Amino acid sequence: MGADADNPTVKAEIQGERLQALYLMAIEVADLRDLQQVLDVALRHCLELTGSQFGFIGLNTIDGQGMDVVALQGYQASPRFYQQFHLLMPLRPPLLASAALHNRPVRSPDAKHDSRRVGQPRGHPRARAFLGVPLRLRGTPIGMIGVANRPGDYDEEHEHLLTMYASQVAIAVHNAQLYTQVRGIAIAEERARLAREMHDSVSQILAYINTQVEAVRTLLRTGQTKRAEEQLGQLAEAVRDAYTDVREDILALRTTDTTGDLLASLNAYLPLWQEKSGVRAEIVVSPAGKPLPPLSAAAQVQLLRIVQEALANVRKHAQAQRVQIRIRGDAGQVIVEVEDDGVGFDPTVRGQSASRRFGRTMMEERAAAVGGELEIDSVPGRGTHVRVRVPAEAIPRDAVGKD
Repeated sequence: MGADADNPTVKAEIQGERLQALYLMAIEVADLRDLQQVLDVALRHCLELTGSQFGFIGLNTIDGQGMDVVALQGYQASPRFYQQFHLLMPLRPPLLASAALHNRPVRSPDAKHDSRRVGQPRGHPRARAFLGVPLRLRGTPIGMIGVANRPGDYDEEHEHLLTMYASQVAIAVHNAQLYTQVRGIAIAEERARLAREMHDSVSQILAYINTQVEAVRTLLRTGQTKRAEEQLGQLAEAVRDAYTDVREDILALRTTDTTGDLLASLNAYLPLWQEKSGVRAEIVVSPAGKPLPPLSAAAQVQLLRIVQEALANVRKHAQAQRVQIRIRGDAGQVIVEVEDDGVGFDPTVRGQSASRRFGRTMMEERAAAVGGELEIDSVPGRGTHVRVRVPAEAIPRDAVGKD
């Protein structure tokens, strides 16, 4: 085996296989958007590339005095150890600081006895062979990747491979951080939009209640007690509906704030909606087992709110037993459909309820805000079908292979 490894042809083949594996790993990590997923997948790749027993990824603090250990693999750290060093690990020169601060890879055949090492935290596994490489973005260090305890020493080839891969990891980490920021902006904008919609909806209800109260007063003054009681019954029903609508809007906002993407948000929202509405609901994603085309943070938020508004209409108007939400990717777009088996309605007939008209207008505006289109098909006695198409977001590939 040793003789074969020295053969130029064999060495070229091995190097080609490693570079191919490196490329595939870079593609995989570039497709991820969630920061923790990026970190976990990247660290797994690093251990595979170098044949290491355990490793970590650290991101530098803003002041450059410490490092947040954001991913650990290969050993089970005690909760106390992780709580202490996940928040901050001091960057004491020169072993860790060489990679994390000074943009220099560092190798050691025996980290425990290395003269550059300054102590080791209690609970840390015994490190023998060690390799650390910097995470850098446009030449600026943002952290490091450290791997340890491969069967033999780390050599220049391991250092080269890990350094090349670290350049892709740094880009993926930065992209995930930017995506989180953009999603935060989209959620903040959604909070403002929802506040306006709640204000408009409540204003309409209050105007209706005020009109009904005046009508009841008139009926009571003229001695029409029975008609006044009927009006009061309608008034009580309107108040109950308004209360349910406000609670539904608050639930929708809470779901938008606390989940990561469209499918996760819908899976969190749907059981609560079913409980309140009494209508059976299911989500069908096609093709099964394959990821949807990527969507911008704003598109995911707007699609979620369109589905929630469609479900609110099902609860209020459809008298349905069942509703199905279908989500699929097709020709660079994502298509979401909400179909119920309720009473339906005739879209061409004037005089529809204000809440139904208001809901349709909101859904159309939301779809248009992200370059999408909304269609509503309904036939009396045959249910309602809401369909929205939103263009997918292109993922740039030019970052792959660049430092």
